[in-house]
Amino acid sequence: MENLINRLGGKMVFNKELKREIREGWEVVPIKHYADIIDPHPSHRAPKKADKGFPFAGIGDIDFEGNISINKARVISEEFVSKQERDYTLTEYSLGYGRVGTVGKVVKLRKQTFRYALSPTMAVINPKDEKHAGYIYNSIKDTFFYKMVLKNTAGTTRPAIGIQLLREIPILKPSSKHYDMFERFEKISKQYLKRISLSNRESQNLIELRDWLLPMLMNGQVTVPSLRGKPVLSKVEARQSHEAQSNDVVG
Repeated sequence: MENLINRLGGKMVFNKELKREIREGWEVVPIKHYADIIDPHPSHRAPKKADKGFPFAGIGDIDFEGNISINKARVISEEFVSKQERDYTLTEYSLGYGRVGTVGKVVKLRKQTFRYALSPTMAVINPKDEKHAGYIYNSIKDTFFYKMVLKNTAGTTRPAIGIQLLREIPILKPSSKHYDMFERFEKISKQYLKRISLSNRESQNLIELRDWLLPMLMNGQVTVPSLRGKPVLSKVEARQSHEAQSNDVVG
């Protein structure tokens, strides 16, 4: 982010709030100026585990591309999922920001093929205007933003930052002269995030296939030699192939 800003040239002035130089004419605003910072589970009381239900994903259960490790996440009842579905909406620009434990981890949030809820170990960041999405993404990934977050964390064994403090973390607001910055960041980020989105479906298929195959590998229903040389299949294709082979044996 700094590299792109530095290319603008022009006069730099010292900012007392940030204790650093910024571009002349630029302002310092809290992140909430550009985005809604949402606590997905404000009660902070962990839902009881359920025998059957839906994933309650924490920041550690989601990778950068937005894939959720279902086998790691706590399983909860539908009422908690329904409440979150009423409270906020995930869009193609939604981001998750780790604020408990893995502070500063940024992940892409998206709708899955299954319903799920998010734990308060993260905040949901929804741009107020989609044209600012790329700028917000680059701002919260910036080293300076992370350092400001760390200054506001509490706890040593499990650091955390409160949702109100996170909303106030400062970022730069370009001057009207440099408003094309939003377009530049959006262009760069969209190209990058588009590549991520293209790989999401394949990644999710592989995760589902792994979760389905692992129990069968462990109980001997499927063996490694029988999988060698086979193309990568989706979970549905793999199941159909497995059922066909089973029927052949029975026949």
